[in-house]
Amino acid sequence: SEILRHAGVAHLLLEADAQKVEAARAAGAPVFHADASRPDTLLAAGLTHAHLVVLTFAHAQQALRIAQAIAEHRPALTLWVSCRSTTAADAFRAMPNVRVYQQSFAAAIGLAEQVMSTLGMSTELIEGHISAMRRRLDSSRFPGSSSS
Repeated sequence: SEILRHAGVAHLLLEADAQKVEAARAAGAPVFHADASRPDTLLAAGLTHAHLVVLTFAHAQQALRIAQAIAEHRPALTLWVSCRSTTAADAFRAMPNVRVYQQSFAAAIGLAEQVMSTLGMSTELIEGHISAMRRRLDSSRFPGSSSS
C-alpha cells in the first residue's frame, strides 16, 4: 500500500483481521475492517468504479468466493491474485480476467537476480535474463498472450 500511495495510485484495502487493520491504519494505509467475500461490501467499497482488484489471502477457498463475487458484478474487471501455492494459483488461472502473481516464482526470480548481481553481471544483462524468464512464465500460464 505504501508504494502505491507514494506513486499516487488511489486504492482501498479491505481486511477481515482487526489486528491487521489497526497495523495498516497506523502505517497510514487506507484500510477498512470488512468481509470482502460479501458482494454488498465490495459494492460499498467502490467495486463498480474500480480499475482493477488485487487479492491477497490466507485461505484459498475464501479468496475464490471473493473472486467469484467480483466476477459476478464486474466480469471484465482484471483481478490480480497473489498465491503461495501452485494448487491455489491453478484454481485462479481457470477464472477469466485473473492474473496470478505466484510468490514462489517471484522469490526465485528475485534470488536469481541477486545471485547474478553478486557475481558481477551487468544490470542490462541481468534485466535481459529476468525479462526473458518472465515472458516464458507468462506465455506458459497465459497461452496466446504477449508481455512487454
